[in-house]
Amino acid sequence: MNKLIELAKISFDGENFDDAYLKYSQLVEQDFDNTEAWIGKGLSSAYLATPDGKKFKETEICLEKASQNGLSEIQKEFTRLWRN
Repeated sequence: MNKLIELAKISFDGENFDDAYLKYSQLVEQDFDNTEAWIGKGLSSAYLATPDGKKFKETEICLEKASQNGLSEIQKEFTRLWRN
């Protein structure tokens, strides 16, 4: 799982959001309580959003799931900024 999270981060940082979304989705499937994977999936989804707003609802749901799992202070601030 450590390799998959690293690969997901590399894809996200490289702006390959399709691949990052798939990898973070795999991580969520493996560990439903993985806060970092929920955040990564949500943010990847946001970058894949279309002008009509598709995928933004998924972003909101993923970030909400992450917050239910418990967030670090940095993660709380980041998701607060994203929602505003």
